[in-house]
Amino acid sequence: MVLVMSYISKRFVKGKKYYYLEESFTFKNKLVKESVYFGSMYPSNDELFLGLEVLKRTCLERNHIVTNPPLTEFIKNRTSKIIYNLNKNFKTRINDSKKISYNKINSNKINLLKKCFENDFKLNYSSLNKCMNYYSRILKNNDCLTESKLKRMYCLLNGVKSKTFLVEEINLLHLLFVWLKEKDDLIHPIEFAVKFSSKLFHLNIFNEQRILFNLIVINYFLEKKGLPFVTLSKKRFFYFKNSLENNSNTNLKEITKFFTKELIIKFKSV
Repeated sequence: MVLVMSYISKRFVKGKKYYYLEESFTFKNKLVKESVYFGSMYPSNDELFLGLEVLKRTCLERNHIVTNPPLTEFIKNRTSKIIYNLNKNFKTRINDSKKISYNKINSNKINLLKKCFENDFKLNYSSLNKCMNYYSRILKNNDCLTESKLKRMYCLLNGVKSKTFLVEEINLLHLLFVWLKEKDDLIHPIEFAVKFSSKLFHLNIFNEQRILFNLIVINYFLEKKGLPFVTLSKKRFFYFKNSLENNSNTNLKEITKFFTKELIIKFKSV
């Protein structure tokens, strides 16, 4: 099968430029291409989102599932298909197991984080428990992560009632959530989680327990999109920490690949 991620293309007709959202795949042993026309102007995020929904429906009529949104940079469509199929099987195995309760799942997440950060003398287990219980409540209620909920998670993790933010910090955080609303669903969930976490990290607003906090935030976006919770071994943790601190596109690509591999390991371990 030819796997080409959905992408924005431009065509020239009689000297004029026109934009399309396209996806190529095989159907009945033939290479076919489905497309959505946007016109002569580069599509806005809203137009791109609506176009992606149309493209998904059109491709589904030919038994093809679009798994990679058009603004994805670092995840190839082939990898996206593998993640999609592994996750589908993973969910089936989890759902078939009647032994795993909601509280047990949450407790497992907390224990895995404790193991990862057990040498961190600043980590307060009681505060981590409160943060993760709040985290799980957000997911269970299918709530969206907001600026206030993010602040609340941070305060719970650090055992404080509240944190005072400068006006500049509030504005920076607000701009990050504007980006979230614009790009969510247009970037592959793994890459989106990594990019949001990196942007959050380099705002330098949430500086206490920042590596742990960013790992929790990444997992929120993974789980929100139906992917499993991921923790890291100590060796992998230091790799994540060093890559996150180095704010470059190359490092974002490496962290995305890193979490993709971790998820594949997670899928195969259950």
